[in-house]
Amino acid sequence: MPNPVEHFAVFRFSTPLEATTMGSRLMAFLTSGPVGGAFLLDTPRRAVIKLGTPAFREPVLYLSEGAVAAARQAGLPLPPASAMVSAADTAGANLLVGDAIDYLPPAQS
Repeated sequence: MPNPVEHFAVFRFSTPLEATTMGSRLMAFLTSGPVGGAFLLDTPRRAVIKLGTPAFREPVLYLSEGAVAAARQAGLPLPPASAMVSAADTAGANLLVGDAIDYLPPAQS
């Protein structure tokens, strides 16, 4: 089992549709063949993608270092990253690409 990704770059979008579309395009690249699939291997730079849910204040994608590299390889037009956050800050986000170890449930109040 891979080690969990500890930090994510935050990419903000104007609408939930834009964030979802970018996440879907990146997922398609990652699963399209050996070039994209190389980013899914168990390495320190593996791709993990999380999508903020409606509970989040704005539409965001959380991308691991490997997912950012994959987006660049695919030529996807990502907006500038607005921040780096810890994995704990992504709790409750939908895990689009990754392993069970990358999913953090929302904190219980």
